[in-house]
Amino acid sequence: MFCRHCGNELPNEFAVTCRNCGCEPCSGNAFCPNCGVQVNKQQNTCPKCGCFLGLHLPQSRDPRPLCTVDRTTAALFALLLGIGIHQFYMGNTKSGILHLLVTIGTCGMGSIISLIEGIIYLSMSDNDFYYTYILNKKDWF
Repeated sequence: MFCRHCGNELPNEFAVTCRNCGCEPCSGNAFCPNCGVQVNKQQNTCPKCGCFLGLHLPQSRDPRPLCTVDRTTAALFALLLGIGIHQFYMGNTKSGILHLLVTIGTCGMGSIISLIEGIIYLSMSDNDFYYTYILNKKDWF
């Protein structure tokens, strides 16, 4: 992840402040948070990687009204079904198919991946889940 103010690469996606400029990395809009390329302040998506820049999010930074994927529902799909249905629910078709094949190929042992992902989803805040798995399309834990 890259700082939206200065384009500096951050140590992880949960960084609270940028070490380079000292700003909150998710509040600016001069650089893409996914690839670090400089972007026009009026763009909604990065011209290089296509990442959603989130420029029209409310000031409270609560993106949930824009999101149709519920974190709790995804976690329940992962925990109760265990075959990758949660990946399909979140819009990750390729990951869902791969997860399904791994689970079938390992005679159900692939469901451990779903268990881990379900626990991770439940331990995250709604905003973190939205930015990590919906906007940035992180497929696996």
